[in-house]
This record gives sequence, structure tokens and C-alpha cells, in this order.
Amino acid sequence: MEDTAPLQRMLFDKMKGNFPPHLSLVDEVSYTLDISTDSAYRRIRGEKILDLGEIKKLCKKYRISMDTLFQVSDNQLMFSHVKVDDGHFKVKAYLEMLLERARTFHTTQDSEMIVIANDITIFQLLQFPELAAFKLFFWQKSSLGFDGFKDQQFSLEDIDETVLNLSKQIVREYNKISTIEIVGIDAVESFLRQIHYYLELGYFKKDSDALVILEKIEELVSHFRKEAEVGYKFNHGTENPSGARGNFTMYYNELFVIDGIVMVAVGGQKHTYIGTGPLNFIWTADEKFYDSKKIWAGKLMRSSILVSDFSEKERNIYFKKIEKRIHKFRAMLD
Repeated sequence: MEDTAPLQRMLFDKMKGNFPPHLSLVDEVSYTLDISTDSAYRRIRGEKILDLGEIKKLCKKYRISMDTLFQVSDNQLMFSHVKVDDGHFKVKAYLEMLLERARTFHTTQDSEMIVIANDITIFQLLQFPELAAFKLFFWQKSSLGFDGFKDQQFSLEDIDETVLNLSKQIVREYNKISTIEIVGIDAVESFLRQIHYYLELGYFKKDSDALVILEKIEELVSHFRKEAEVGYKFNHGTENPSGARGNFTMYYNELFVIDGIVMVAVGGQKHTYIGTGPLNFIWTADEKFYDSKKIWAGKLMRSSILVSDFSEKERNIYFKKIEKRIHKFRAMLD
């Protein structure tokens, strides 16, 4: 019992960091293990030792890596894989999963998210339903090659109301999280190439939709610029935005090529997410892996250019580069 108790306490401590503070630990243990409240209390106090099956149930539900509990070798890591499969992928279910994670991310005041991306992240896209709809369609049809999209054309008229509502909820949660983003110059450029590609192949049901998407890209860039200027995130379309300065820190790096890394520290928990392709990612709760990646991210920040808050000159240079590319693309379409 003396050997097992620390592991059990560690598990319960990690669980508390993985669900909102208004939920009761004893209720969660009781419900997950299908035991009485009294039995749950006995396990939490260490009077009753969890068996391996119970540990597995709790780890699976609350996304806790068992290797961190059993102190597996530093050279061995346990990752979970969120994989999108043709025939099983549902946009609604995927967004519900993102919403659940976003809600978990801001449950405590000391939460922090570090995003390293060469592409526009799904959280950013969801502020503009037209952009999110196009990107989700592109990923399924062209990147993942789903059979059901083979003969489909993209249309803004197909945006689902349920998806719109979920998108708004995700953005609200995302904007509450203190975020550091390290971005490149190619994010918008790749989006423009995708629009051009779809126009050439006739994948737009109406060519006018391409112009609408281009306008929304311009709005997105303008929104980023304003967030970088004030130093915090806010919902697009807010007339008098407010927020806590420092909620949003943005760096620009011309050289890095690694894409799709998200690091989240919340409630004492440290999660690292790594993109493995459109909509797919692996993630781990291994703290040592997180700490090593955060050291690397810190070095990357020092070699990057800060464009948020008071860095007006650097911000203008960065966004003018992006705006110039958009204007050039618009002139080509015209």
C-alpha cells in the first residue's frame, strides 16, 4: 500500500486538472468506476487501492498518460492518436471534441497555450465560418481524399447552422486562454494557392464564393493585426473589444519549418499536441516531453520577431508583407 498510494494520489491530482473546477472529484470517480460515493472516497483517501482496470478507466476518460504514473523510461513515451478516417469523420463530432478540450484548457487562471504553426490554425479559422468551411472541405476532398467528396463542389450555401453555433462556442473558449503564437509568412500564401487551385479545377459551385473567401481572409488578417496591437484576443466583429493585456503574444519567424505543435499547461497538467496531417494529431501528457519542447519554443521565440503589443514597426512590416500578397492575388483574379 505504501508503494501504491503515491501513484494513486498522483492520478487523482492529475484528474482534477483535467475537468472544470465546479465538478466534484468524488462524483467523477464514482460515476466513471460505477461505484458508490463512499467507495470513491475510500479510494481518494488511499484506504482502498485502485486495481489496474480502474486505473485504466480513469486514465482513458481523463486523458492521462499511464507512463507518467508508472515512471516509464525517459526514452519511452505514450502518445494518443486522434485519427480522421474516411466514412467515420463527422465535422460536428470533431468540433465537439475541440470544444471539450478548449473548455478544459481555461479551467484555471494559470493556463497557457503555445502554438507553433506555418498554417492558420483551426481555432483561428473558426472565427470566420466561411474560411473554416472551405478549409474543412479542402482537407476532406483534396488532402485526405475522402471518397464522398470526389464529385462534390464547394459552396458557401452548404454551411451547417449547427457547425456555426459550435464554432462560436469554441472561439469564445479559445479567446479566454492566454496564448503565445509563433507564426510564419506562408499561412496565408498556402490558403491563396488552394483558392486558385479550386478555381482552375472548377471545384467552386459558384466562382463568386472564391471572392467571398478572399474577403474573409483579408478580414482575418485585419483581425490578427488588431489583436496583436492590443495584446489580447477578442471575438471578431466586437465594436469595443476588451481583454487582459498579455492574453495574446505573437511572434514572426521567417525560417522555421516545423508546423502544427500546440503545447498546453493547465491546472498542473502539461499536454503536447503534434499535427500528423490535416485534422489528425497525436498528443501526450508526458511532462518531461512538454518541458523539453517548451525550452525549444523559448529558443525559437528568441530567434523570432515580436509583433504584438508595443512592437509597432515590426508588426507593420509583417502584416504589410501579407497584405501585399493578398492584393497581388486579388489583382490576378480580377
